[in-house]
Amino acid sequence: YYYNIVLTDELLATFTTKQWWGGMLLTQGQSCIVTALELYQKISMETVIWKGEAVADDWGNQPTFFADGGAELIEAGMKVGSMLRFYITPMEENWNLQVTEGHWGPKYTDYNQGNYDLAAHNGAIELEVTQEIYDAATTVQWWGNVFLFNGDNVICTKITIE
Repeated sequence: YYYNIVLTDELLATFTTKQWWGGMLLTQGQSCIVTALELYQKISMETVIWKGEAVADDWGNQPTFFADGGAELIEAGMKVGSMLRFYITPMEENWNLQVTEGHWGPKYTDYNQGNYDLAAHNGAIELEVTQEIYDAATTVQWWGNVFLFNGDNVICTKITIE
């Protein structure tokens, strides 16, 4: 059996303050033996793979990203399960962004101010790389790009992978 404890600021402060009884952690109980303690910390490995300014506006200005075959994404370590983040700045209160496969294939996202809380995602549209997305991104089709933005009132400023 195992038991997880999330180290909150309060709990961490307790552990790092000298206690009168001398220990950091006290376990007590009956008929159990503690055999191991593990401590792990998630460190974000988010890597910027594109930075600039690309405007998706009026459903006609449709920027594309990354070379056909996705060499930049492969070099950045993209794999199934990676998280892509498209950092955007709405130009107006009402915005919409569709991220589609860059050869006018499937639509991966369709977000707007009514169905996506941009603030809760630190200003980024998040897209987890599925096998379908990976296969499309890494297949050279001899035209197009990896991603195409279709939308209104949106500026993309950065794309990252984690």
